[in-house]
Parts: sequence; C-alpha cells; structure tokens
Amino acid sequence: MPRDHPLRGIRFSTAMRLYARAPCSLQNTFRLSHEPTPQGQALNWWRQATAPNPSYLTLNKKGPIVHQPMKQLPERAISEEEAREILHDAEYCVVATVDEDGHPYATPLSYALDKDALLIHTGAAGGQKTEDWERDPRVCVTVAMDMEPVFVEENGEPGFFTTRFASVIATGTVRRVTEMAEVRRALALPCLKYAPEYKDEIGGAIDRELPVTAVWAIDLNHISGKAGRRVPNGKGAVSHR
Repeated sequence: MPRDHPLRGIRFSTAMRLYARAPCSLQNTFRLSHEPTPQGQALNWWRQATAPNPSYLTLNKKGPIVHQPMKQLPERAISEEEAREILHDAEYCVVATVDEDGHPYATPLSYALDKDALLIHTGAAGGQKTEDWERDPRVCVTVAMDMEPVFVEENGEPGFFTTRFASVIATGTVRRVTEMAEVRRALALPCLKYAPEYKDEIGGAIDRELPVTAVWAIDLNHISGKAGRRVPNGKGAVSHR
C-alpha cells in the first residue's frame, strides 16, 4: 500500500481490530465470501479500498466502536466516577468525527454535562461538524484539566520533568435537540457553568439567541480517564493537582 494512500492507517487499523475479534471460523468465512457482518464489511471494504482502482467506501455507521484497554501507564487510570467529575468541571471539550472521505475533524466546544449527555450548541446555519454529525452521529470527546509542568525528585534519585494532568476520553452519539423545554435547559446550563454571576440575564439572552442557535446532545456510551502524577492531598487520598 503506498505511503500517500489517502486511507492509510485509520481504516486499516479499524478493519484489522474487527477482524482480530472474530472467531477463527468466521475469519475463514470472511476470506471466502462477503458476509453482511461488521467484520466482513471491514475486510471487504479494505480489499476494495486498496485495489488498483479503489472505491472509497465507509464502514456502516451503525458499526461498533472498539474500546481498547489502556496500554500506556495503566496505573494512572481513574474510576468512572472521577472521570465524570473531570468531565463536569473541565473548561471545554474537543469533539472529533470524520468527514465523508474519512478525514478526521476535531472542534473545541463549550459544553455542560447533564447526567449521561453533553449539551452543546452551534449556529443554526451549521457547518462541517454538524454535517458530519448528521451523516454519522458517532463522536469521540476529550477534555483535559489541571495541567501543570513539574520537576520531580523522588527517593534521592536524579530528578525528571513531567506534567500533572487529568484527562477524559468519552464516546457517544450526537442528536439534535428540538423539544423547546430541553433546548432552553441545554442553553441555560452552560450559562450557569461559565457565568453564574449573570444568572438573572440568562432567560432574556436565550430568547434573543434562539432564532440563530441549534442545540445538540452527545449521549455518552463510554467514559474513561487518567491522571498523571497525582499527589497526596493530606487526607490519606490523592489529588489530581
């Protein structure tokens, strides 16, 4: 496969992960036929994409998201409860998707966490990210906070530079919010998060912005997090700072 192939890397790894998860009997079947399964679709897609005249197919939008176990520094993994706290408190999130050609596209957005959903808003006219969401609602969300570069000296050993941090990766699906009570709530929560001192102005601001605003919810289906260089907080536990 040429290095400059436009589909190199991302979709190959996806196809191979799906293929590796299949039983050996199914793997043999995929080699011989076109099974209507996610694994079979992935391999058939890969064969066509790497053919002399590839047709740029995409995986079925209902296909599974494969969650890999944490491989680097697994001791830094945190509980889902801690991850939700970080997701609640972080200043902004980055929402990543792919366009119709498979190119990644990531956007930093303000948001508010409401139970198992992230509430976000965009301009009513839309743009690349909303077009991507409407075509394929699967997204990956990342947040990071408490970033602090430090020099660490431990047990008399030579010191080293590192970074304290807390971060979360979450996956989910995007849906347009249209019910008016839910729309107003989705717009009010970020206002309370970022500017609580102006809570008396929120209702009027929402009324003025509604005609030019679209509201979306990311329904989360998987959350994981890690924190680097956690230190004792003086109470027998650890802190992310």
